[in-house]
Amino acid sequence: MTALPNGHDVSNDLVVPTGPSKRKPKATTLRDQDWEPLRARIVELHIIGDLPLKTVKEVLQKEYGFHAEIRQYRSRISKWKLDKNVKPVEMMAIVRKLQERRIANPDKRLLRFQVRKNEVGMDKISRWMKSHRVPDDQLYDPRIDPLSPTPSAVTYQASDPPY
Repeated sequence: MTALPNGHDVSNDLVVPTGPSKRKPKATTLRDQDWEPLRARIVELHIIGDLPLKTVKEVLQKEYGFHAEIRQYRSRISKWKLDKNVKPVEMMAIVRKLQERRIANPDKRLLRFQVRKNEVGMDKISRWMKSHRVPDDQLYDPRIDPLSPTPSAVTYQASDPPY
C-alpha cells in the first residue's frame, strides 16, 4: 500500500470493474430496405393515427416481428421528412410571413400555414410568438437574411375571412 499526503492509502493492485455495464448494447443497424415495407404502416399509425412511437414500436413488433429502438424510429421519420414538430427556422419563416401580411398588408386576407402537410394553427403560432417575445404590432426580424427563401416544408395560402 502507498500512503497519499492526505492520509488515504492506495492499493497497488489493478482495479477491474465488476458488475453490469451501464451502457445499453448497440441497436441492430437497420437499412432502407428493412424500413421501406413498414413505411405505410408507420405513417398510418403515427402520423394519421397520432399514436406515440412507443405504441407504434409495440404494434410493429407484434405484427411483423420488427425490432427497432425509439431513436431509430425518430431518425427514420425525420429522414422521410414526416416530422410532426415545427422546426425553429420554419416557425421563424411563418411568423415573418404572418407579420408581414398583418402589418404591411392589412387589407389582404391572413395566411394559413402548413408544415409537411400538417396545418399550423394560429394558437401554436401565437404561443411561439409569446414564448419568443415577438410583439404582435412589429415586423418580425429573426436576425436571418430577410430575403432568405421560405423553407421547403412550409406552405401557405390565403385563409377564409374569419381566421
